[in-house]
Amino acid sequence: MKTNNSISLVYFDGNEVYNPEKGSVDIVDKVEKKYPCFINFQRKSTSFAEYGLKEEVLMNVRFLQAVKPFKYALYMGEKYYPIDSVFNGKESYTLRKGTI
Repeated sequence: MKTNNSISLVYFDGNEVYNPEKGSVDIVDKVEKKYPCFINFQRKSTSFAEYGLKEEVLMNVRFLQAVKPFKYALYMGEKYYPIDSVFNGKESYTLRKGTI
């Protein structure tokens, strides 16, 4: 089955190391893997009713296969963090847009 969307999931088994030059936390030993999926974005009224978030961009992702728990996802140059998951035959996640 073909899907028109794919998303990169980022896993890491290593440590997070603080980089004082950048002022950020770098991830050591991260693994990025691309998965086919179905993606829908929630309307702001729905995201407020379900999660109490007014101005956040929320994305629903349904995978065609089982995926391991991940740290964050990359889609169209944006970073998304998991906030909710449902495992009902097909794995579904609700992701919240963050900063890179």
